[in-house]
Formats: sequence, C-alpha cells, structure tokens
Amino acid sequence: NMNTDISLLKLFPGISEKIVKSILENSETTVMESFGSGNSTSNKKFISILKEAIENGKIIVNCSQCLRGSVQQGKYENSSELKRIGVISAKDMTTETAITKLMYLRSKGLKNDEIKFDTVEYSVLSNVTDEERKKWEAYHLKKFIDENGLLPPHNRVMGREH
Repeated sequence: NMNTDISLLKLFPGISEKIVKSILENSETTVMESFGSGNSTSNKKFISILKEAIENGKIIVNCSQCLRGSVQQGKYENSSELKRIGVISAKDMTTETAITKLMYLRSKGLKNDEIKFDTVEYSVLSNVTDEERKKWEAYHLKKFIDENGLLPPHNRVMGREH
C-alpha cells in the first residue's frame, strides 16, 4: 500500500505562519508548491519555520506552481536559502509526480533520514520514456483511487477528476 501521509503546502502571498506550521507539524513529508522557479517568501520567520521542520527530521520537497518550467534552487537569492536549509528540489516534477514518488518511497518503509536527496530528485524511472513514465503515473493514480475510493487530496483541491 502507498503511504499517503504526505501534505501539500501551496504558497501564496501573505500565507500565515500559523498555517505553515500546522501543515508541517502534521506530516512527516511535505510537498511545497513555490513561486516560479522555486522561490518562496523571503520572510525570515517563514524560512526559520521550514529550517526547524527539516532539523526535526521532516522532508520538504519544492515543486513549482507553474504549469511549465522547473524548480532551480539557487537561481535567485531566495531559492538559494531554501537549498541551504535542506529543502529538496523536485526540479521539473509535477506536484502529483512528487507526491506519488514520495508515497512510493515512504511505502517501502524508509525513514525520513533514509530518503535522501537523490532518491527523490532523480526519478526511479530514469531509464524509461516519457510515455512509459506517464503510464506509470496513471497506473499509480488509478491504484490510489481503487484503494481509497477517491482522488489524492491535491487532485480534489484542484478540481481534477482524473
């Protein structure tokens, strides 16, 4: 069974510290949807909340909210800070891909400190074509729906039906 204890932190201008803390405190693994090429607010308190969560063993993976493009941590000063504190770049993965990959890795019984940067960043499907990867993602999405009777939380929030 896929481990579904993964939260989604979708950043928006003015997001409160209370919301960020609540999301991070209630999950061991969080996919954070950031702005553009992986940027977040430069608010020092926000960065310290992320840093504290990571220091306490939480995993935070950075995905872009953009439909196209990718996370390039270090391209701008703000994303350099995310990289420095240990936020993992999802590069060009979609949010759904990052969530599914983390659900898969967590289902293998790996503890947070065993899910390393390269385990997440580099695809477990690195030797397959894009079409094969899409089939793999569709298979796991269908499996999730079959096992749980509903779409993963992010798909429901975004109003997607498939």
